[in-house]
Amino acid sequence: MSLPIPSATRIDMNGVDANISVDFRSRFGAKIDVNYVRQANVFSTGHHSDALTAMIGPVFYPVSTDRLTVYVQALAGVSRITGVVPTGGGGFDTAYTEGLAWAMGGGIERRITSSFAVRMEADYLRTTYTDATAAFRGQNDLRVVASLVYRLAWHPRSRPNHSHS
Repeated sequence: MSLPIPSATRIDMNGVDANISVDFRSRFGAKIDVNYVRQANVFSTGHHSDALTAMIGPVFYPVSTDRLTVYVQALAGVSRITGVVPTGGGGFDTAYTEGLAWAMGGGIERRITSSFAVRMEADYLRTTYTDATAAFRGQNDLRVVASLVYRLAWHPRSRPNHSHS
């Protein structure tokens, strides 16, 4: 994830993402997504920055074949952002913010076997953080996720089921 730091620049963060998706109809489903990313020693301060999000929302599959699935999603939930905030005069403070989060984006999934697939996903993620004046500011994040998908076969005789985690 690329996270903006108020009054400074962006930092790249790495971490883990876990989600569960369930289909209700041939082109619609729902997703629960939990994501944690972190960057150590931000601006050589000895302090880290991290972001934890938990969101839920609908998924739409405009393209779905036996091997390839394209999807778009809209997720909403909560976030907790911690990290380093630059202050005037070259100093730094640490802060954390809990607030609403939402993401919009999509991805592509390629089936490898009947149970496994690989997925690439990109989202515009909106969260909130504290700036140097202690004001809450919205921040625009880019989240990119590469995943190995395990698919549960709920109805083996019907069309391929996109229920996965």
